Amino acid sequence: MTNPAQTAAGQRAISASAAQFMGMSFRAIADAFKATAGPSFQDAMFVSHVGNVQLNRVGQTNEAGDMNNTILRVCTAGVWNNVAFQIAAPSDRFRVILGLKLTLYSLADSGAIGGVDVPAGIAAQAIAQGLLRLDRSRGRSVTSRAWQFMTGADNRRFRQAALAAGAQAQATTAAQPRIPSEQEILPWGLQTALWTSIDALNPKDRSQFTFEGLNGVAAAESYDGDLGLGVDAIVFDAVMSGQ
Repeated sequence: MTNPAQTAAGQRAISASAAQFMGMSFRAIADAFKATAGPSFQDAMFVSHVGNVQLNRVGQTNEAGDMNNTILRVCTAGVWNNVAFQIAAPSDRFRVILGLKLTLYSLADSGAIGGVDVPAGIAAQAIAQGLLRLDRSRGRSVTSRAWQFMTGADNRRFRQAALAAGAQAQATTAAQPRIPSEQEILPWGLQTALWTSIDALNPKDRSQFTFEGLNGVAAAESYDGDLGLGVDAIVFDAVMSGQ
């Protein structure tokens, strides 16, 4: 028969351990916030209201912090454009943007996605001249080479030569779709990402990103279609209870 005293002692030990674990997690995120946001960090609200921590994977958001799937058309009819997007913190949470990756994909006039290859020369253009401007939530801006934030194109395609004797009259194409992995988005791991975070957002704050450097330039390899830009980010959300 279970001893009530032992059961109560076990419950107290678990509660104490959980509280210590949560405290360490909250402190790590608060430290990252203070290091990145400085005096703008609303630490009193954080301490008073944060109830749990989430590690989330998001894309671009609207101003309310809700993720959306708006097409970021970075190339139109074979000509590069500047495109802008944002990542915002919803009203119920503090958000640390740990890492970010961008992926090119093809678009057709009809709106169809991924119907053709993204030419290798276009990736080379992004390597050579693409820039990413970051306007942080507190006005601390920086422009970096875009390639460090990119995974390339969405599909790697392999061609098979036509077979003899009419067995296969045309060369065939095989696609290998890929999704940016957590290791690509956070190449140095979670701990390093915390103290090298892209930005730290108080509730309702937002970071603005602009892909630039190629505006008005003709796409390589005589590509005359459209290209989209996919956004994948990993964030730490410190969610406030009862908000």
